Amino acid sequence: MGYQKMVVYHEDSSYGENLANAYENAAKGMRITIVDRVSGLSNEQALKRAHAKWQALDYEGIFLGLNMPEGAEVIKNFRKIDPQTPILTGDGLDVANLLQGLAANAEGMVIATSYNPNEASPVLAEFQKRYRQKYQKEPDIWAIQGYDSLRLLAYLIEETKSVSPRVLAEKLRSMEPWDSCFGKITFNSSGEVKGRKIYQKKVVQGQFQYIN
Repeated sequence: MGYQKMVVYHEDSSYGENLANAYENAAKGMRITIVDRVSGLSNEQALKRAHAKWQALDYEGIFLGLNMPEGAEVIKNFRKIDPQTPILTGDGLDVANLLQGLAANAEGMVIATSYNPNEASPVLAEFQKRYRQKYQKEPDIWAIQGYDSLRLLAYLIEETKSVSPRVLAEKLRSMEPWDSCFGKITFNSSGEVKGRKIYQKKVVQGQFQYIN
């Protein structure tokens, strides 16, 4: 998107810190300068003071490493101070009620997510169909990941005939590509998932639009 000066604001949690670290590390290779990195702006006044500093540093956007519901409050307070500066965030804010909770404050936000309903695998398409029939709504990323996690656990137990965490972990790291809701995935020696895509979606006129 061409931004060169970014602020990173994250919550005081392993999720917030790790996401901020990942963003900051990626920025180094993309000639993006992190002009400030902060956490714990507990109220609107603290945010105003920080915002004055960011303006002096000519910041062009803010990346948020936040979860709900705290993330929604931060965004609302931020938009009172700065209605225009672009907001980028991760999957901690990728929840079904985000647009309803933020209304116009969500406009223009860009969220990184591992779920794109327009690229459904056969496994995901079947789950979506059954989920709609039961709940009369679309599944969000957390419903899909919960379903996938239980399917994977059942597969490991069936393959190993064991419920030992050590045995299941060993199988996880050595197994052939597995058909998840997000396509074929594997796991490396550290247990990290490989093969999942990351998408971006932007709030445009109150609706999500997936972008390249």
